[in-house]
Amino acid sequence: MKKERNARYKNQKSFNSYPDTDTRYYGLWAFGRGAELQTKLDPKRFQKSTFNEFSQEQLKVINHRKGHYFYPAKPQYYSYHCNEFCGTIKAIKDNWEKHFKPLIEVAVEKVNKPRTLTPGDCDLMMCGILEPDEANTWANYNNMINDMRYKEECIDVVVSLYSQFLHLLASQVEAVTVKILTKENAVIPILWWNISNKLCHDIYFGKVSIITVFNPAKLLMCYVNDGFTVSMGCEFKNIKITKEFQNNEISIGNFESICYLITNGLMKTNVVYESARLITKAIEAGEFEPNTSISMQIHLNNFGKH
Repeated sequence: MKKERNARYKNQKSFNSYPDTDTRYYGLWAFGRGAELQTKLDPKRFQKSTFNEFSQEQLKVINHRKGHYFYPAKPQYYSYHCNEFCGTIKAIKDNWEKHFKPLIEVAVEKVNKPRTLTPGDCDLMMCGILEPDEANTWANYNNMINDMRYKEECIDVVVSLYSQFLHLLASQVEAVTVKILTKENAVIPILWWNISNKLCHDIYFGKVSIITVFNPAKLLMCYVNDGFTVSMGCEFKNIKITKEFQNNEISIGNFESICYLITNGLMKTNVVYESARLITKAIEAGEFEPNTSISMQIHLNNFGKH
């Protein structure tokens, strides 16, 4: 394998023919087109051009290659979650520079600037009631008031537009965060966990994997102890949880969605059960009419705090 890796298609002279702004100068090559675009790396050239040494862990992966070039397992740009964020942040910056910033400048310019008053604008002086020096004081005072109002209006416009941009920024970052968290059904609300920044970083970028082990029998036993009857099926969606109450039946559906809160939302079993129990108590208290369908949505917003 090592003999095969010695075959190089580029020498030092050809590498140096590329400018340092070209990835090929560092031994990083792209080939293919569109969605098929992939990358390959010349490890020796990369180390020499960047004055960087690979770690032992990186070398173990790189040295498994057969040829001289190393082909990453994730060749696509957006296969790496950090690039999703980088692309969003770049788009936000471009939007600020090209759209919002000029918009703010135009909006401020459109604020009506008050005309500078002179003693001649004082009607009382023109009527002979005030002296010229008194009219001058009147003009200075009103100019000061008008200038303050003008500046306040400009600030209100700027603050309003800044607020709109910040809301847009937050929504776009939140959108890409949700997109990454839901990619490949990996809903992990790590932003709400009470964990260290380093561990949060490792989870986000795939250095650490999270596996949940859950026995649904414990959750079903909570319902049985509460007087419910559980009819088992081959799949979660076929499980029926019912309870007779005053000649009516209380039925709990979508059991797989309830389990999802535990396996993927990492909520505690007793917390999920007690949340659903609140609805059951309300039904038993007569707060709902018979034949009523109740939808329950739990927001994952405060994990890791208990």
